[in-house]
Amino acid sequence: SPPPPLPPPPAPPPNSPPPPSPPSPSTSSCFALREAAPGTWPIRAPESFPYSCGEGDAGLAPSCLDSGRVTFAEATDACAAAGARLCSAFELAAGVAQDPDCPDNDQLAWSRSACGPGLYYTVKAQNDTVASIDECRSEGDRARLRCCADILESPPPPPGPPPGPQPGAALPTPASQAGARPAPPAETSVDLDETDLANLGGEGQSGAGPAAQPPLETGVDLSAEDLANLNAAEDAAPDYYPAARREAVRPDADGSAAGDA
Repeated sequence: SPPPPLPPPPAPPPNSPPPPSPPSPSTSSCFALREAAPGTWPIRAPESFPYSCGEGDAGLAPSCLDSGRVTFAEATDACAAAGARLCSAFELAAGVAQDPDCPDNDQLAWSRSACGPGLYYTVKAQNDTVASIDECRSEGDRARLRCCADILESPPPPPGPPPGPQPGAALPTPASQAGARPAPPAETSVDLDETDLANLGGEGQSGAGPAAQPPLETGVDLSAEDLANLNAAEDAAPDYYPAARREAVRPDADGSAAGDA
């Protein structure tokens, strides 16, 4: 007997939201912050976080020397104003922002590590394990302020699109037309007198008409056979060879042109 049919494949899992993007680095590097305030922003945990520096005093408001506490939004803005960022929970637990000049290293400070919607870990700045010292708090609560920065600063944003033309401004001339001669004016009809018509070698009315034919080449020795062929061609196409021109170049019975003196 045939084998039983295979069971249908399991249904795909429901669409899940994309994973959050990695936190952006600080706008100023540790070196730039240290250059602005020598002796500050050291790398305090080179074994765990060799690319992070932290601070609890220099350039921060409120600093660790104050008794004030801030909300999560206030802490985020204070670090950004200093060119730094909030520390992660692991950075705080590793002692990246443990400042020996600060008396509040054993108090909970804000981290940027989320523990739920609108919730963030608060961690003591002293070097210890996260499990024993962290606390998940609402972003509206208050905690101490610590900030961290990165060895490499955040790259500048990509340039935006070029601005469009202003209303009423003339459009730029394409490079292919730069320096090109202006187009000639459109051809108009002109009145030609008899002298102009004679110089053009044809008869016609004033205004636009058939294109003038180039003057027949003179001063050329033609054989009797050439003259016979030329006369036959002129007789076959009288409109192409104007009568005045034919009379000027057609030889007489004695072999001389009608125009010869």
